[in-house]
Amino acid sequence: MNFIELQFDDFTLESFDRFWYEVDRLDDKNVVLLLGPEAATVTAESIDRIKKSKVPAGVRLSSFNKMQEWEEVAQRIPTEKEYELFIAEEARQIFRSLNAQKPEGVNVLAERITRF
Repeated sequence: MNFIELQFDDFTLESFDRFWYEVDRLDDKNVVLLLGPEAATVTAESIDRIKKSKVPAGVRLSSFNKMQEWEEVAQRIPTEKEYELFIAEEARQIFRSLNAQKPEGVNVLAERITRF
């Protein structure tokens, strides 16, 4: 199994529900949440597969509108540091919203922003 790719216009309750539905279907319920700001993508990556040196597996959720919004903000914000702070706050809000809908039995071991 590789990654299940989900694409939505926005990060919404519906998209988060679908994300968690797919994560809950994974064999390994211990995941790391990763936010990729370059493509406005949240990934839940299976930890046991990484530990066992297997091909990573998980679920990716992308938001087209959020990606466009972040690109526009990047053009307006004068410094890279300010953009990183903006993305960090966005990530906190997204992770908070995701975790509010997390089903029982799924363990989020860490949350990270991948790179700028």
